[in-house]
Amino acid sequence: MKNTPLKYALFLLLTITIQSCNSSKKDPQKYPKKPNILFISVDDLRPTLGAYGDTIAVTPNIDKLAKDGMTFRQTFSQVAVCAPSRASLMTGLRPDSTRVWHLGDAFRKINPNTVTMPQYFAKNGYHTVNLGKIFHNYMPDSISWDEPDLRPEKYLRKDWLNRDGETYYISEEVNKSQAIKRDSLLKLKPIRYADGWNTGPAWEAADVNDSMYYDGAQTELAIKTLTRLANSDQPFYMGLGFFRPHLPFTAPKKYWDMYDPEAIPLANNPNVPKNAPNYTMNSMYELRHYDGFNHIGHPQSEYRMSEDTTRILKHGYYASVSYVDALVGKLITHLKDIGIYDNTIIILWGDHGWKLGDHNSWGKMTNYNIDLQVPMIVRYPNQENRGKQTYEITELVDMFPSL
Repeated sequence: MKNTPLKYALFLLLTITIQSCNSSKKDPQKYPKKPNILFISVDDLRPTLGAYGDTIAVTPNIDKLAKDGMTFRQTFSQVAVCAPSRASLMTGLRPDSTRVWHLGDAFRKINPNTVTMPQYFAKNGYHTVNLGKIFHNYMPDSISWDEPDLRPEKYLRKDWLNRDGETYYISEEVNKSQAIKRDSLLKLKPIRYADGWNTGPAWEAADVNDSMYYDGAQTELAIKTLTRLANSDQPFYMGLGFFRPHLPFTAPKKYWDMYDPEAIPLANNPNVPKNAPNYTMNSMYELRHYDGFNHIGHPQSEYRMSEDTTRILKHGYYASVSYVDALVGKLITHLKDIGIYDNTIIILWGDHGWKLGDHNSWGKMTNYNIDLQVPMIVRYPNQENRGKQTYEITELVDMFPSL
């Protein structure tokens, strides 16, 4: 069957929504309320999913969601950096307008009158809730949400309020080391990314329950919150932002065990394009923050990472993706159990791509396609074109006006 372009899918969605709203005005008892929205962000997620043709990725739950929705195969972020990408898609404005270019740029300070996506829905009858990373870290933007920045109870310590969900480890030894390093770093510079907690090993595979890591704990909270919201007559917009597979690659051991590291292929484009200017490539400073990587060189230098280390990092990334996939599966199962799946729009997306040894580099922050291309899967009520894929070019900035 011919691929269905985005505009046709969005036309169907708009028509369904308008009909539902108009009908509700005639007889509110006969017709359902407006569709809920579950807006799922997966940090640093490139299209490393079975639904996108990755034969190594173990992602059965996201793949199942794709079979019940539309998979967009050519979606691109506006900037391959967290804060600018998220500010753009959450406001529907391009970076030239938001003027958010760096991790520390706060869009609300630059553009105080901006109306964000959840803010718009709140003004139009929706109850809006935020868990995890939707806007950039420690920028929950309370103006946008009726319930901003919900966190699992054990993470509500006063000294952790500016700490990011990606920075937690299970190992007590690592936790002690983090605290010592953080104290030293804050003496040099009191305001730091992740409040100075982004140190430690680049991976961890603790043999623990899903809820022992932050993403699992906030999924449990999201499930409880969904149950509460389902009992309301008001439709909801829930932004749920997973921190994995952002560094460090920390995930329960069972997800690491899903893979044979020797079977994970190395990057098929390990070289920087010939004659590419230096400024087209990132310096890998993000990975350099983690234990054992402070020595790594610029991708355009003579530096080459060992194959053993490369395989561990790729293994960790894939394990982290499978961990998030399992959590997404729990969410969808719960939506069905409480009877609201059929009346819920689900959008799952990544904020930018990520290099896994591609171009002799790790991380994002370039304008190469590997850093800009992201997955986007949309499932909505009464959708007729389920399980289809489209290669029409779409952008993350399209989300706000489309919804």
